Amino acid sequence: SPALIETLYLPCSRFPELLEYDLTQSLQGLWESEYEVTISRSEMSLKSAMLNADECALLGVEPDSMGIHLQQVHYDQHGQPFSINTEDWRNDVVEFSISVNY
Repeated sequence: SPALIETLYLPCSRFPELLEYDLTQSLQGLWESEYEVTISRSEMSLKSAMLNADECALLGVEPDSMGIHLQQVHYDQHGQPFSINTEDWRNDVVEFSISVNY
């Protein structure tokens, strides 16, 4: 079973034609090479949360299972937020060790 569901929110106006690129490569590398956007910092929050029915089904866990919800906001080289990333993790497989260097 999958360990997490990840969702990334980006403004279409800032990243036109993004879906035309090979998205199996590094998104951060793509942002830098094609859109001249560099991550300068990120803010993250973690909380325990009940997974909804769709998330439980996708993650192969019992209905109403608890999980870990991570939200991350990326800021560009000008200090402007440009992306929000959310991850919903199964509670039984999660262990976090976080180190961020840009």
